[in-house]
Amino acid sequence: MKLKIKYFFKQKRRIIITVFLTFLLTFSPQLIYWKFVSGSFFVNSYANNTGEGFDWFTPYILEVLFSFKKGWLLYTSLMTFALFGFYFWIKSDTKNGRNSWIVFLFFLYMVSCWTTWWYAESFSQRALVDIYPLLTIALGFFILRIKESKFNWFFIGLISLSFLFNLFQTYQMTNGILHGSRITKDYYFATFGQTTVPTDYQKTLLSIDREAMITFNHGDEKFKKCFEKDILFKSGFDLDLQNEFTPTIEFSPKQISSKTYFWLKCTWKYDGDYADLKGKIFTTIINGKGGFYAWKGISFGDSLFKFDSIRKEVYVNYLTPNFRTKNDLIRINVDYDFGVKMKIKGVKIEAFEPLIDRE
Repeated sequence: MKLKIKYFFKQKRRIIITVFLTFLLTFSPQLIYWKFVSGSFFVNSYANNTGEGFDWFTPYILEVLFSFKKGWLLYTSLMTFALFGFYFWIKSDTKNGRNSWIVFLFFLYMVSCWTTWWYAESFSQRALVDIYPLLTIALGFFILRIKESKFNWFFIGLISLSFLFNLFQTYQMTNGILHGSRITKDYYFATFGQTTVPTDYQKTLLSIDREAMITFNHGDEKFKKCFEKDILFKSGFDLDLQNEFTPTIEFSPKQISSKTYFWLKCTWKYDGDYADLKGKIFTTIINGKGGFYAWKGISFGDSLFKFDSIRKEVYVNYLTPNFRTKNDLIRINVDYDFGVKMKIKGVKIEAFEPLIDRE
């Protein structure tokens, strides 16, 4: 082995130098930019996206491949023929074809294990673009094989239609007909083949617009109550400078609903004057692997801060994000920031799940 390595570096010196210089020329602009902006040549650009990362035991393979939200083979159907092409590649060149197929499967699994598997606002599965050189070769093997078939005209027609369909959906995406992350089955078929701007009715078929849903009307017929629980602190809890956090109430989303998100309503009970609410932060945290990835905190004076001074209750409504894994945790409590001591008696927790989960 040592002799082989020595021979390789001696005989392939020019290739090694060429590859190294090409690597430097390709990536040096990015490294220089990171150094200029952050002071370091290497930066983890996802470091601040707590909870976003790989979860190797929760792959979203079916969603990545077939979902209406971001199904790769739905929006880039041409690559279906590339997958069949691996079969002919393996038959023609067993070693390289088999190894390439294994590399593709590993890459697909890795992409599917990212907790935000839809990869933000984009068309189809942008994370798979890096494996396209390999898929292009596989597609080439498929085309070479069908040229020998007596049904070659049929397969060429399918490939051509698939190619044109990809282009058409790209047109829909660039013209605002297809959405980058909120497409549902109902919306997809309602706008299928459409070249005009979506109607107001069609837009209601998209998954929820979280920016628009700031508050929740509990009489909304699109949601139903799925959970209710009263939790009282024994003798109440004195929230002050020495006791800055009430006991944390922690539970898993799967204990409440099987939906991918829901509205959470917390009714906090307190003793004292309503003015004592100043400086108290009512928080909801969603914890995932590596830490929290969602946080909601409201306090006296915020536009969304609602309370009843007669019933001595504070109301906190929170639309959860899409839960990233089955093991996420919801944590709620009250934090002391400043002000006078306040007695927190407990909280009533209610959850409202969507009747139709369009996610």
